[in-house]
Amino acid sequence: MTALLFLLGLGAAVPASPIPVMDDLGGTVYLAAHPRRVVCLSPGATEIVYALGAGKCLSAVCRQCDYPAEAKKLPQAGDFVNPSLEAIMAVRPDLVITTGGVQKELVLNLKRMELPVLMLYPHSVTGVLGNITALGRALGREKEAAGLVARLRARLERLAVPPRGHRPLVYFEMWHDPLMAIGEAGYVGDLIRLAGADNVARGLAEEYPRVSAELVIGSDPDVILLSHCDEPGRAAGFVGSRPGWGGIKAVRTGRIYGDLDMDLILRPGPRLADGLEQLVKRIRTE
Repeated sequence: MTALLFLLGLGAAVPASPIPVMDDLGGTVYLAAHPRRVVCLSPGATEIVYALGAGKCLSAVCRQCDYPAEAKKLPQAGDFVNPSLEAIMAVRPDLVITTGGVQKELVLNLKRMELPVLMLYPHSVTGVLGNITALGRALGREKEAAGLVARLRARLERLAVPPRGHRPLVYFEMWHDPLMAIGEAGYVGDLIRLAGADNVARGLAEEYPRVSAELVIGSDPDVILLSHCDEPGRAAGFVGSRPGWGGIKAVRTGRIYGDLDMDLILRPGPRLADGLEQLVKRIRTE
């Protein structure tokens, strides 16, 4: 503990009662004080920090942290998939905000070095709101976090489609080779449900499961969403030209969309209500 306090430059100024913050590993991170040198390796969490008015505490971010515009001016600590431990250590952080998945190994390395790490990896919309609360507590912005959560929750409730009546079946393609869908295990799957739809990948345990063409064709989805489309105007042709896909209802009715702003959907942050609104417009437009 003494070595940790020395690294953080806190010394005798450390308060008697550390600040406990719950993370998505199911544990509690104890901060000696509200951090002043934060490294954030999650674009969604970076957006939350700025939304809480705490952007000045950020010392470095990952390369994909590009919103708001101020985030692009910060030093970069490597890539989201491959963060730079050297760049992280160079700013002498008193908190590193990470996500799960591809960053799990980094989290373990940072913990071995006794650096405070807050791992945020929500699996539901409620989890994203919980992340906002956790960051508000960590950064001394609890009032701002409570206000942001209340506003988001109210808007999500207004946008959410009641779980009754016809529910379109959606195939949300994360990647095309191999076929990879957005499943129900992550918070994006939760957004699909709130948008009033059922998911072709329901029942699959992974957040982004691989699927077979036979599964998609046999499911006959009403709507197909593409996360990876560089030319939205060619989305229908791109999907319809696949062997056996021409008979799918979404292909026959032209309900294939590749023009989604994926930052609004894939980033677990304060713009997730915009992501839900986008999904509702695409999924519920007959």
